[in-house]
Amino acid sequence: MLSRSRGLGPFEGKTLERCGCSACLPTRGFDANLHYVSFRTLKEVGEELEKIRKALIAANLPLAEQSLRRPNQKPTRELYQAYLFAGSYGAAFDYRGMQIEMAPEYCEHDVRLRWPAGASFDEALVQLKEMPPARLNESLTLGDLVQKVSRKYHHASNLTMAFFLNRTARFGTVQTPIGHFRDLWFYGFNAENRLTLFLMGVDRHGIEHRFTDLPSGVRKQPTPRTSA
Repeated sequence: MLSRSRGLGPFEGKTLERCGCSACLPTRGFDANLHYVSFRTLKEVGEELEKIRKALIAANLPLAEQSLRRPNQKPTRELYQAYLFAGSYGAAFDYRGMQIEMAPEYCEHDVRLRWPAGASFDEALVQLKEMPPARLNESLTLGDLVQKVSRKYHHASNLTMAFFLNRTARFGTVQTPIGHFRDLWFYGFNAENRLTLFLMGVDRHGIEHRFTDLPSGVRKQPTPRTSA
């Protein structure tokens, strides 16, 4: 199991009123009694994202909006990244029945994943990070991003850190801050058609893993029409 529900940690005494997610509540009984848990299956999330994708295409919106780069689209962008990570992570380790719960803005984690394990569930508290397309930040390197995140979350030994490599370029060796996080993962698409994903990283035991050709669950992107 990657991570169990955490206490309030650095938020203790000051942000409980702003964060009501099940992982940040001090009493697990609140899950059922106050209905803070809002887990959804991968199928449900995928269907929601597909509706959003079709709406964006039909509206013929500017590139920034089609790629979910507007500030008000951040929740949808994070849901999309959570969906990709949960799908690839579950497929890589054969965690069937994966479910997603997005956290409120003021949680230290972005998403809580859980999957059946016997009579109960295993889970992971995940902080999502992205290596953005070069057109948005060409000078940023993956090494710089990892080090920046490790400095910010140096206390987060119970968090699973997941970096979405949203670029077509291949990446070289990156120095990973072992011990900072519960787990450290990099994931992204193998090709522009977005049919398969790769997942690589280090688990909580310090064991390195590398997976390729994992199903993405994303519909094939339409091919632009050309004039005859």
